[in-house]
Amino acid sequence: MPAHLQFDVMRSFVCGHNNINDLYSKINYLIDFMSGLFEPKVIVKNTFTQTLESLKKANLRLPDNPDDGGFDDSDDSWVDGRVNRLENEEKYCLDVKNGVKVSKNPETMITAYDESIEKYKMLAGMAQFTSHALVLSRAEDYAAITMLTANFYSKSKDVCEKAGIKVSNDAKRDALIDKVKDEIAFICQYTPDNSIILIDGPLIAGDAYTYMIAAQPQFIEKHSLPVFFVKNSNSNLVLDYSGAPQGKYNSDMHWADMILKPGERTAFYKYTDKINERNTKVFCYLKFFNESSPVRIEFYSDLFFLNKTAIDNVMDLILYLIYCQGDLKNPQVRPIAVAEMYARESLNLVNVHNEMKKTGLTPTMNEARGMMGEY
Repeated sequence: MPAHLQFDVMRSFVCGHNNINDLYSKINYLIDFMSGLFEPKVIVKNTFTQTLESLKKANLRLPDNPDDGGFDDSDDSWVDGRVNRLENEEKYCLDVKNGVKVSKNPETMITAYDESIEKYKMLAGMAQFTSHALVLSRAEDYAAITMLTANFYSKSKDVCEKAGIKVSNDAKRDALIDKVKDEIAFICQYTPDNSIILIDGPLIAGDAYTYMIAAQPQFIEKHSLPVFFVKNSNSNLVLDYSGAPQGKYNSDMHWADMILKPGERTAFYKYTDKINERNTKVFCYLKFFNESSPVRIEFYSDLFFLNKTAIDNVMDLILYLIYCQGDLKNPQVRPIAVAEMYARESLNLVNVHNEMKKTGLTPTMNEARGMMGEY
């Protein structure tokens, strides 16, 4: 079946020259590149082209190089809560052979999500371009869907009026909220029902976690099980709960690394926010290689208990998929690694910076920050 391109355009976009046509050509190149493997879908959300036009209207100056677009996945938003251990033993051994069987079961539907972000910080505000990628693991390959979004944030009323956008008094927070809202809508719309959904990043972290928590009913309706992966954390929730000797461990991650052998997980723990009991999750730590830090696995609490009989199989599957990736430097489940590659390549092939230059914007930089001079 031939590849196709879907545009989600909420209003018509008018451009005085061919820069947007060039953008579409590059997207079609991306489709041609992938069409030999599977039928892809690239969605250009209305905000993508609208933001390019807005920046052109406002005559804003763009830095030459984007910032690393990752968000801070700190645990500050869930430190004030109570933790309960849900199992008797401190740790459990996983069965990778069973993980292989689960993966080959025709009824096992595995999808994975990741995103790639480029941020351009300017004196007048910040532009953020995001590529959301969702992959479906199939018997012989991966089917991928990517969605490109763009937004601009500024406190300046004059700039926002010229660009036709809303004023943002907290660009970092608003950008994170927009990203999470798009992520939830994207996953819920395109993930098949009855899926195990592997998601890179925490369930509860940062200012936008309430949006992710509120999405749980949508996943229940889809009979799907999201699984969240946290690779970096300074949380001490388990240490505080267990009463570990003060100063013995630096963090829960350090504790898990010391007590676990490869192929083992800790007991499951349930976290509940003291102020809002709806903000809750179940989590454990998993170790797969001696040379790599453990990873924290997180579930929605209600979905965890609804799928309690399948959780052991899911954990065995996760261990197997990490071993499939086989990367000591960047250990993660294979489908997420594939989603990450598609997300990055979607932005790379579109080449946001070149498209911005075609709109007539002139890149500038502060030499003290190592940016290039004005074009």
